[in-house]
Formats: sequence, C-alpha cells, structure tokens
Amino acid sequence: MTTLRRIDTLKPRKVILDVRDTELRSFGILIMPSGARRCFIHSQNEGRSIWKTPAS
Repeated sequence: MTTLRRIDTLKPRKVILDVRDTELRSFGILIMPSGARRCFIHSQNEGRSIWKTPAS
C-alpha cells in the first residue's frame, strides 16, 4: 500500500516521468503529461532494449 500512496503523490510534468521500482528490478511506471499512468517492464536481451506494457 505504501507504493500506491507514493504513485498517487507523483504529479505530471511537461515531459514523461519515468519512475523505477527500487525492489522489483526492471519494473516502473510512466507518468504522462496528461496525468495518465502506465506500468512497464524494461529489460535487455543481446544488447537490445525491450519494453513491455500491459494492454489497455
């Protein structure tokens, strides 16, 4: 629940804000300028960057 409270306190900015989880490696949330929030998983495989977001 502490994590949800922290996410709720994040305010949108003029650019996309990328906030990474400190305990769950490669997991994070994007805060869009519109205020929308998107969870993501970011990893690398063979030098290539891989981004995954859940389907809306």
